[in-house]
Parts: sequence; structure tokens; C-alpha cells
Amino acid sequence: MSALRVGIMLPSRETAMTGRHDARGLVEFAKAAQEAGFDSVWAGDSLLARTRAEPLSILAAVAAVTDRVALGTAALIAPLRHPLLAAAQAATVDQLCGGRLILGLGSGAPLPESRREFEAVGMPFAGRGARLDETVTLWRQTWGGHGEFADALPAARSGGPPVWLAGGDTAKVIERVSTTYDGWLPYFPDVNAYARAWDRIRAQAVREVTPALYATVNLNDDKARANEEQRVPAGVLRPAPRRDALRSGDPRRIGAGVPGLAGALRRRGRASPDSADRVADRAPRIRG
Repeated sequence: MSALRVGIMLPSRETAMTGRHDARGLVEFAKAAQEAGFDSVWAGDSLLARTRAEPLSILAAVAAVTDRVALGTAALIAPLRHPLLAAAQAATVDQLCGGRLILGLGSGAPLPESRREFEAVGMPFAGRGARLDETVTLWRQTWGGHGEFADALPAARSGGPPVWLAGGDTAKVIERVSTTYDGWLPYFPDVNAYARAWDRIRAQAVREVTPALYATVNLNDDKARANEEQRVPAGVLRPAPRRDALRSGDPRRIGAGVPGLAGALRRRGRASPDSADRVADRAPRIRG
């Protein structure tokens, strides 16, 4: 069983609370995260619903100032983008970082805010899940030098960067992960539900699949205080996340039951290098 790898989200989403956009600060945060010992850094995606820096652009800048950490999207809303242009952008980032890119992908939440984003760029909202799977197939062909666009820009690795599906544990998600994707990035840290879904994925998978977990956590030895700090301000998230999608308290319990995962932790707060250091102080205790 592989060791637990711990990543951290670049706090671009916090602009929904602060209204302060700081792309350079995100790059500095990524540098500090690498120095602090994290295994990966991740960037979220939202064009209008929770406006933030564009993830592939941020990761291109991060690639220039890091040399060890994996660079991931959690999650890139691929159906918002033209598939061929997105393939070239991702291949460029993969070249810049020397093959460290991981593409966590989503199709957009079924919310009015997400629909507005699709309408703004002229992309259909209906059928976006199926288009995401079709996009992944096109990307793999393109990066591998096959198909109609075999002459498009290649990635650093033959076949391109790994693509992970951000999703839950429905039968459809499990089928899609098992047949199409290289990784699974769910957002529900209930250990028993996770284990059941992962057993189903392993039984059906046609390729090696990396198990991962997107978790919002508050690292604090005082569980009551952590729970209080973890409350999400009204209007920042819609709908409000389930309580079991937020983890608070002792770092050893947060990581318990998920050995071998590639985890993406999200820290609430401003994007400053010292905040990455503070979270990194607890990262070894999550690994166990």
C-alpha cells in the first residue's frame, strides 16, 4: 500500500469571502507549500459563480517556481472550454512542470450559478457530463498523437497527464471512474461510504485508478473550537455542504481510515506563505 500523500488547495476560493484577488499571492503560497513538505498543490475553477484566478494559468506560473510538488486542478470545469484549446493549455502546463500535472475534472454543479457560466461562454449546460467524458477521450488521443488532431501540441508524457473525476459514489460516477478515468476525487470523507465505493471501483476498473479525497479540514487539537471556526459564512457556498463533508479537530483522526489516498486539503484563510507553513506543521500527523 502506498504512503498517504497530502496536498493543499491554493486558497483562490477565499476571494468569495474577501473580494481580494491576489494571483501572485497564490504563487507564493504554492512555493511555501513545497518548502513546507506538501506533496501537491491544487487550484479550483469558477468563472463567475465564485470568481477566482483561472487554474491552468495559475499552475503555469507555479510550475516556474516549483520543482517537486504535483500540480492539480480540483476541479477544472472542462465542459466550459473548447476541448482542443483546453488540450493545448493542459499540455503546455504539463511541459512547463515536467510532467507533474494532474487534471481533476468536473462538469459543473446543477445550480443556476453554474448554468449562468455556461451560458456566458456559449456552451450548452445540458449533457455536460457526457461531453466531459468525450473530452477526456479526445484529449488522450490528441496527447498520444492519434486521431483527427494528432498534430496538436503533445504533453510532457505520452498520453498526457492523468485525469481524475471529481464526483461522489453514485453508480454512474463509479462506472465512469472505472471505465474512463485515472483517478477518483470525491468530496465525502465518511470512511465507510468511501470504502464501499472504492471496493466497487477497484472491482470494475479497466486501468489503474488513484483513490483521492477532497476534504475541507480545520487542523486544531480543540475540536469544539475547530467546529466553530469551520462554519461557512452564509452565501459563500450554495448549497451548504453536508456536515460530514467538513472535518475538524485532531489531525490524526482526520487522516484515519484513508491510507494510500492522494488527498487535497483545503485551508480557509488568506493566501499567505506563512499560512502554508502553519498547515504543514500538522501534515505529518495526518500522514500518521
